[in-house]
Amino acid sequence: MALRRALIIASLISLAVSPALLAQGKNAGPPSLTDAQRNAQVAILSVADTAMGGQSGPNDLSLAWAHDDLIRPAQQGQVLVPFVLNYDASKVAAGPLSVYWRVVSKDAPMAMPADGKKKDDKKGPQYSFEFLNEAMAGSGDPSITRSFGVAPGTYDVIVVVKEGALNAKPVKNAPAPKMAVVKQTLTIPNLWGDELQASSVLPLEKVSNLTAAIPAQERINRPYALGAAELVPFTKT
Repeated sequence: MALRRALIIASLISLAVSPALLAQGKNAGPPSLTDAQRNAQVAILSVADTAMGGQSGPNDLSLAWAHDDLIRPAQQGQVLVPFVLNYDASKVAAGPLSVYWRVVSKDAPMAMPADGKKKDDKKGPQYSFEFLNEAMAGSGDPSITRSFGVAPGTYDVIVVVKEGALNAKPVKNAPAPKMAVVKQTLTIPNLWGDELQASSVLPLEKVSNLTAAIPAQERINRPYALGAAELVPFTKT
């Protein structure tokens, strides 16, 4: 991943980064799904598992990785990574989309304990980051912006988008919801090191003025919002 990052902008955004996006110390661990969420989203997680194993998955929405950036937040040793996905608006009906993203370290793969016994499965898999929420199709630009926080390293980022709301109940005789998965490998440098990290200016499509601060729970979806402005990166190909 080329270092085409905007550290000048990052220094401004650092004050606005929500701590919820970053690891909260070794005791808290990275963000992950609850048991209830995991049980309710078997189809989404199954597609993510397939992609994580190196196999191709569905792409009913023509989902594509469009853009990513690095932001140095106030919490030392962590890096915030906003990313943007594009999809084909003609292939999905207007309405809610379920969005799941998982970040898996390639530097420290999950290993079997020394005694050869599996750990307590009740706790679920432990990834560097995972989250699940909704986006809205048909509300404008056919793109999805999300973010995650991790330590420097190399990671596989797996994103699954599924037609319909998270709590949508199956409809008898209805076609299966459309789904799409994309997998991207990112190398996250140490932005806290002594060496200067080269970067270029973030290409912007526009800057929107905000009338109110973004709520903390929305920051994971809108990582380019800072203070009274929200940056919109240019992601068209």
